Amino acid sequence: MIFSKKTLTFLVLLLVLASGCNRLSTPWGAGKAKKKKTPAKNPYRVSYVRDYAYPYNMHLVAIEGFGLVCGLRGNGAPEPPGTDRDMILRDLQKANVDRPNELLDSLDTAVVRLSATLLPGVLQGDRFDVTVNVKPGSEVKSLRGGYLFRTTLKEMGVELSTNALRQGTPLGDVGGPVMLSPSIGSQSNPMELTYGKILGGGVARKDRPLYLTMKEEHVSEYNTKRIADQINKRFYTKLGGKTEGVAKAKTDTVVELRVHPTYKDNMERYMQVLLSVVCYETNEQRAKRLDELKRAIRDPKTAQDAALKLEALGKPGIETLVTGMKSSNPEIRFYCAESLAYLDVVQAVKPLAEIARTEPAFRIRALGALSSMKSDLEAESVLRDMLNENSAETRYGAFRALWLRNPYDLAIRGETLGSLEGASQFNYHVLNTTGAPMIHATYSKHPELVLFGSDIHLMPNFILDAGTSILVTCTNGTDEVKVSRLGSIQSRMVTTRLDEIVKAIVDLGGTYPDVVQMLLEAQAQKALPCKVEIDKLPQGGRLYTRTVEEDVVEEEKKKTFWNRLNPNTWIDEGNEAAPSSADWKE
Repeated sequence: MIFSKKTLTFLVLLLVLASGCNRLSTPWGAGKAKKKKTPAKNPYRVSYVRDYAYPYNMHLVAIEGFGLVCGLRGNGAPEPPGTDRDMILRDLQKANVDRPNELLDSLDTAVVRLSATLLPGVLQGDRFDVTVNVKPGSEVKSLRGGYLFRTTLKEMGVELSTNALRQGTPLGDVGGPVMLSPSIGSQSNPMELTYGKILGGGVARKDRPLYLTMKEEHVSEYNTKRIADQINKRFYTKLGGKTEGVAKAKTDTVVELRVHPTYKDNMERYMQVLLSVVCYETNEQRAKRLDELKRAIRDPKTAQDAALKLEALGKPGIETLVTGMKSSNPEIRFYCAESLAYLDVVQAVKPLAEIARTEPAFRIRALGALSSMKSDLEAESVLRDMLNENSAETRYGAFRALWLRNPYDLAIRGETLGSLEGASQFNYHVLNTTGAPMIHATYSKHPELVLFGSDIHLMPNFILDAGTSILVTCTNGTDEVKVSRLGSIQSRMVTTRLDEIVKAIVDLGGTYPDVVQMLLEAQAQKALPCKVEIDKLPQGGRLYTRTVEEDVVEEEKKKTFWNRLNPNTWIDEGNEAAPSSADWKE
């Protein structure tokens, strides 16, 4: 068959189309396989410690035990035969206590359950609170006035095969006076009288080091050494006169960490800053990263993370933080000032002081940051001024910050009152302040009484109990007060000046719980010219209303601050949720 030239051209075209495209109904090129684009490598991207590792030992450790409370004046109960009695009996025999079986059969004693939590980074000798409560079904009426014999707290676990309770490693020792909740009144549930605390009565037996654990895909000796080296360039301390870094590569999976003194009161922040250290970067990469952080610090949503990264950078990050602190946005100003405080930069002091006074959501972290500034006298000055504020929370928060900075500061230095079995009882501070008088007592961390005002007087005509064995009376309308010990000829005559009454109670063997009970009764009888505040510390987790554009939906205008960045010396560890492993591995 002979085809014309035009026909041959047409047939060739059909063959090409048939072989090159099997879907003639689609547009030209639609049937071609698309090449998967490989993302271009960013020469300026750097890796942070958080990309390689996550923290270990940042959880709370629960420890428990049983103990014997004595001095209950008929409000206790005999301990029946059983495992608990045998355990306490062995402890009393080891302590060479006379007639231990008689103690366990007495109405003046009670066997109690003890529990406590150890915070991350705790060091041997650090003190912690211990919770005391009677066992279910116990006939104990009240723990008021009780004193716990020294005993040991351990990790407890249940053996799955036998369902038996097993004791682990001894991690703490505890002993001291039992303090009932200050909220207990005449209308309270009787069960509340069988629950209390021993403030600061626990003593840690060993350190709890912090660690970084390598992620599975990054396990190697090279990586742990590189991370330790980069952390040590930023964080180092004096140890025995020698400068040493805080990090040490232990194995191909673990980096051991010491706590830097600046962060000793804020473990969570310390770990977040360490995770924000860069593993390696060139000068060109650092310059590019600083430009990115300058942009991030201007947005409230990214400012906190950017501030932490600048804080981890150290001196090279200060200029950007100082610039960010000039922002009109209060949230951005706070993040920048907070990081500058941990870098001990004086420009942070006044903004943080103003934030602590005016913004409750930031107050706990602002005061915590000011307490970290050890070398700057301006921080000391503004905190002293805040002792005269109207807000009880701000005043006591400023006191706590000053005490953490320097417990020997002349403005707040106090004394230790009382001694029982060789153990000091409580810290006592009388402050010469110009604000309204205020009395502050603690029910967490450690026993402490602070008088804001050096000349507080009780108003005449009162009869007050100080514990179960001391009576404070003023019934003749004068300023003469009698402090007497029941069942004894011992007594002290003092004036209505509160300072004298407190010291007389202690002089007669009264404990911190006895003094606090007297103060609360005086308040109830309207014998005090001011309020007694309990644990009036700034609180974490408060909502802060952001300043945002009008078109932003209502749900985005508020946020809750991340509790884990709060100073650990300001929170009650028994009520603080421990971060889960998943939180840190994100």
